[in-house]
Amino acid sequence: MGSFEVLYPNSIALTRKDYLTERCSQRKLYIYGIDKEAVAFSQYLELLNIETIKFIDDVCVGGEINGKEIISPVDIVYENTDKIFIVIVKSEDYYGSSRQVFLDMGLVEDIDFTYYSEVPLTKEAKCYDVTLSYNRKMFDIEGFELFGNLDNPDAKKIVALGGSTTESTYLFIKGWAQYLAEMLNSNNIPTVIYCGGVAGYSSSQELLKLIRDVLPLKPDLVISYSGLNDLYGYPKPTEVIRNGRPFITHFQVEFIEKIMQKLLETQTNLPVMHDLMWDDKGMNTVYFGLKNDKSSSELWLDNTRIMHSIAKEFNIDFISFFQPFAFNGFYKIDKVQKILYNRKSPTCIIDGYKKWGEPYAADVKKIIEAVKKYDYIYDFSKIFENHPAVYFDASHVYEHGNQIIAKSIYEKIIPFLRRTN
Repeated sequence: MGSFEVLYPNSIALTRKDYLTERCSQRKLYIYGIDKEAVAFSQYLELLNIETIKFIDDVCVGGEINGKEIISPVDIVYENTDKIFIVIVKSEDYYGSSRQVFLDMGLVEDIDFTYYSEVPLTKEAKCYDVTLSYNRKMFDIEGFELFGNLDNPDAKKIVALGGSTTESTYLFIKGWAQYLAEMLNSNNIPTVIYCGGVAGYSSSQELLKLIRDVLPLKPDLVISYSGLNDLYGYPKPTEVIRNGRPFITHFQVEFIEKIMQKLLETQTNLPVMHDLMWDDKGMNTVYFGLKNDKSSSELWLDNTRIMHSIAKEFNIDFISFFQPFAFNGFYKIDKVQKILYNRKSPTCIIDGYKKWGEPYAADVKKIIEAVKKYDYIYDFSKIFENHPAVYFDASHVYEHGNQIIAKSIYEKIIPFLRRTN
């Protein structure tokens, strides 16, 4: 193994060669960055017969690296952007701002430019949460990021719940909650949206968050946009402890196991809740709750119904949306999109269809049929049916996809907001 492979194992030159080769087959490669990593990346690509034509930097403009001109990002405006492909080779701290530079020029992520390695998942840090297992450390209030008319005391308060497809910080992409807030306020409906989506959350964590964190906010409306994490992340039989226990996460199991191991190693009793004599009798000293034999579709529907009932009891409107995802059977993808999926997630290549699609087809159908009985649950599984190139992996969409989501949700919640005026 060469030095490049050792030093930069996450480079797309190693992890996504097919994607990089396809993107550069008809385009000239430009690298945004001039540090040691950028130079090493360029040199390694030469071994793949991919030549760097120019480097891009904000400061050292006009110089050269290995005979290649260094230009400014502004110079890209004067290039034929259909003929170039840009790779951002910068620290993750600069990913968001670097990405925005090219988006503002009208370039399309993953088509015209991409990131050097695995794209940073979020601009916020995870932290431990005693109830939900983990949470996001937000700038506004714990577990929420705020959008909208924050200065208007009479603004409608909306809470958005869900997983990474709701989370406002995921992949530095502007989420649907922010677009929805802008849409409402621009239509003279003063609104503040508390975006509480967190990557990986299922409806079980949404339910707990609703009880603990949402009710004290006293919102006018709660929106749940979810479904995929219940289908895909439902505890499997191979996960012995979590199997049938949807309210327990991987982190909680690992955390408690490490704590118990440490306690036993040090022969220190856990006050009140642990007695070493129990171990001598073969008794389990950690309780994870009764098993639940419901299917993932049944559990998602039950959690949604419970959230609605709780919200109603506290005079809060509640609306749920069964989210779309690329392999739910209603979205047609072309060759380029399949390559893009391969860039973002190894589970999303053609063979990955079996992982994301076929096993969940029955549950998807059950949910679509079941939600017809409820006037507060909407089936959004087909909202991208006539919108090509919205997904960049199995479930996450580019910003124009989030705009479609926001517009679709806007049309459904307007009656609720007008009723509360």
